[in-house]
Amino acid sequence: VGSVIFAKLLTQASEAYRAALTVFTRDTLPRQWAMSQLNLGLVLWSQGIRTDGKTSRNLLTQAVAAYREVLMVHTKETLPREWALAQNNLGLVLYEQSLHSEGETGNRLLAESVEALRAALTVVTKDALPEQWAMTQMNLATILVDQARRSEGTLSKRLLSEAMEAY
Repeated sequence: VGSVIFAKLLTQASEAYRAALTVFTRDTLPRQWAMSQLNLGLVLWSQGIRTDGKTSRNLLTQAVAAYREVLMVHTKETLPREWALAQNNLGLVLYEQSLHSEGETGNRLLAESVEALRAALTVVTKDALPEQWAMTQMNLATILVDQARRSEGTLSKRLLSEAMEAY
């Protein structure tokens, strides 16, 4: 019963954020629009990991799109912490997508995930935000290990070395 209620609440939340996006537009209220997109991405991500198959993939794809939209407004130069949060979340959703993908698609998603997390680490530094830095490093290491498992030879070894550095 609890999971059914939670799923219903997530659906209501996504509907509420989509409604907010009709008022908070990118042109008129860009910061509020971006925060609504960020929150919508989080809800879609939560829905995506709680469903299966095509529905899961569709929700995760929508979450990725929402985070990419955020990055159009929250830039590294203007809002670095918000930008880093969106990059982090984007990286984690891309990783989740990769878990449902094989071959070149899965490899591409893993590479994009690593790229997003490494981008976040340009702002989320050990000195400035040590707890977030450590968590991002752990996430990066986990993804690098998965990349290494999907790779062979010297590439696999290099990725494992990078994962060890991140750990």
